Amino acid sequence: TIYVGTKMILLVSSAVTLGLLSTLIEAPLAVKMMGLISFSGLFFFIPNIVLSLRISGRVQNIRRHLPDSVDLLEICVSGGMGIAQAWNAVEEQIRPVCADLADEVALTNLEMHLGADRGSAMRHMAERTGAEELNSLVATLVQSERFGTSLSEALRVFTQSMRELRSQRAEENAEKMAVKMIFPMVSLIFPVILIIAVGPAGITLAGILGGN
Repeated sequence: TIYVGTKMILLVSSAVTLGLLSTLIEAPLAVKMMGLISFSGLFFFIPNIVLSLRISGRVQNIRRHLPDSVDLLEICVSGGMGIAQAWNAVEEQIRPVCADLADEVALTNLEMHLGADRGSAMRHMAERTGAEELNSLVATLVQSERFGTSLSEALRVFTQSMRELRSQRAEENAEKMAVKMIFPMVSLIFPVILIIAVGPAGITLAGILGGN
């Protein structure tokens, strides 16, 4: 309700404001209408942009702290805790660091307490957060329970793979940064360097030509 209401308020208020401003501008009616529709539509989609940015930031925040959470889960399981108690411990310890992930863990615990099996509850968590790594974690836990293998060892291997994946993503982003820096360098830095290098010679040449 708040989301849709905000979009409608921005649409109506921008349309009214731009409509009043258009009366002060001398232009054809078709141009005024096109400008009114374009800018009103831009204001209408501002909440979409803000929401997309918040979703992306939330997903990145969860992904950044997920390896540490699984590592803490592995430590708790290795210490003799059951998987349910370990999840509760993870929720308490991770909350000061990443409240978003702690809320998702708490909701997953609530689903399991209400009768949902662990695999389904964690798949729901993966769907809500958009973190594909959780699907792999679900598969690891289900296979460990099905085949009777060591859960702590499976979590240790999974945590190591997640840390390697995070390192690879960091290297990939670092390589992309060089390409992203080309445009600001060409548009902002290169003209300044050109002015500093050629400017004095241009001023001197202009003085000589002006004297002649």
